[in-house]
Amino acid sequence: MYGLPEVAHKYNMWDVDLKPHYLTVIANKGEWREVPAAHPAAMLPPTNHQRLDRLLLALPKCQPNTIELSEYSALGDTGAQRLCAALFGHPALRELRLAKTGLGAAGTSLVAEVIAVHLRLTLVDLSHNAVRDVGAGSLADALKASRALQTLLLQSCEIGNPGGVMLASALMHRAALGSLTNLDLAFNPIGVAAAEALREAASRSNSLQRLSLAGTPLDPTLLAAVATALTPAGKARPSATRIFEHGTAYQTDFVYKSMLREHRQARGAVLRQQVVEEQQLLDVE
Repeated sequence: MYGLPEVAHKYNMWDVDLKPHYLTVIANKGEWREVPAAHPAAMLPPTNHQRLDRLLLALPKCQPNTIELSEYSALGDTGAQRLCAALFGHPALRELRLAKTGLGAAGTSLVAEVIAVHLRLTLVDLSHNAVRDVGAGSLADALKASRALQTLLLQSCEIGNPGGVMLASALMHRAALGSLTNLDLAFNPIGVAAAEALREAASRSNSLQRLSLAGTPLDPTLLAAVATALTPAGKARPSATRIFEHGTAYQTDFVYKSMLREHRQARGAVLRQQVVEEQQLLDVE
């Protein structure tokens, strides 16, 4: 375990000598929180955007594989812009947990861009944010592009029928068939149209193993039909040759990764410039 003195050494809060690839950035309600010793973590309460910016400065050096900012309600769409600008240049990331962080559709769209281009990001939690149907549409587009994401948690995100249908369509998309295993849509106001689309998607998916619709206003009979569409033991993931449409799997994979790397770098630069320009305007005011 690392205590306050260790993590506060650099950037007034980080020790850049912490072991890379084994770090979790944790900010929960602005309090320091213990993590099991088997999972070393840098624990940081970013109570404002200035602290968040300092945290992001440390990411390239520390390379944490998990970022946990759940219940950091001050993040919002503005903080998400800063965060995502940094994450485009952070390929080691595997888990991004942003539940109850005050995100709206704009912030969700930025997170969706990160999902689409990251080759190692396997879990994203956006529960209890105002994702709504617009944000769900952005996430659906990201699912179609992602070849890594396995778990997407969207509890209580105000997603209705349109958003549910778009997510179901993404599940049926070729690239998504071999990736997503867990989709949580509990406590969202989705209706019959979305449930029917999700049932169809579950029956076709080669990877989906868990689909949560708890707390939705759906008829128990329809919920049972959706559950029946999922195979109990899960389904075999499609082979690489089924996912790639042209050339050999290796050649396509190499080109795909190169394109994503270039896109991440370019998009990250654009977002960082936007942050700089907005800060300059604030300084003038």
